[in-house]
Amino acid sequence: MASNDRPSIYKTVYNSSSSDDEDLMTISVRQQKDTSNVDASTSYGKESVHINLISPGTYLLIKVPTQKANIYYRYVATCQSGVDHDDGEILVTFLRSVRNNTRKFKLEVKDVSYINFDQIISIIPTPVLKKEHNREYYYFDRDIDVYEKN
Repeated sequence: MASNDRPSIYKTVYNSSSSDDEDLMTISVRQQKDTSNVDASTSYGKESVHINLISPGTYLLIKVPTQKANIYYRYVATCQSGVDHDDGEILVTFLRSVRNNTRKFKLEVKDVSYINFDQIISIIPTPVLKKEHNREYYYFDRDIDVYEKN
């Protein structure tokens, strides 16, 4: 499926014919890696996420709930707006990892959604934008702990 035809993150999660249990059985190799050596500097951490730190261009690791309790997918997103002070929503554009590489992502330009402030797991460092074969990729200096629905 071409990236322009890829359904949005929320449509993929909520309109899938597969069960969450099946998805958990197909966790990629990157999710099975030992994460005990992950450096805390990969993100600022939830304890220091404040409403004033969220602005256009901020990169976030966010949780997307599934239809099953206590199961969340984790995605990288970039903010298109700050936090709405009335309802706590943030307009974001999602990024997807490229070939299970948790440092290399591509922007899904048409995958734009509102998220709630409480969906933020952490603020992550701004990636480096690189062009490869007329495509733009976002490179983070460390692995990002994503769990994307296939």
